[in-house]
Amino acid sequence: MTELEKHLLEALEQAQAQQQQREADLLKMFESTKQDNLSVRQIFKDTLETMREIDLTRSENLNKLVRQVSNLSFQVQDFKTQNKVLIEQLQALEMQVSKLKK
Repeated sequence: MTELEKHLLEALEQAQAQQQQREADLLKMFESTKQDNLSVRQIFKDTLETMREIDLTRSENLNKLVRQVSNLSFQVQDFKTQNKVLIEQLQALEMQVSKLKK
């Protein structure tokens, strides 16, 4: 083997070793990126689930609040009705007292 062939062979072996190293580095980067993506997906999934739970809780709380407001509205209407009856009774009593005074 001539000196030139030896240098060419060494250069080829060195280029192959560098190529293998680049491939190994790329594979490591790929695996790292793959793991990062899995982590991000899990965090995203967990965040979505948390948001769903928060939305469900808010919806339940809103429904409870609507029921309470409706119940209070009925109570206010009932109070108005009772108040009207009491005013009418008071007026009737006032008329009776007025008649008794005469």
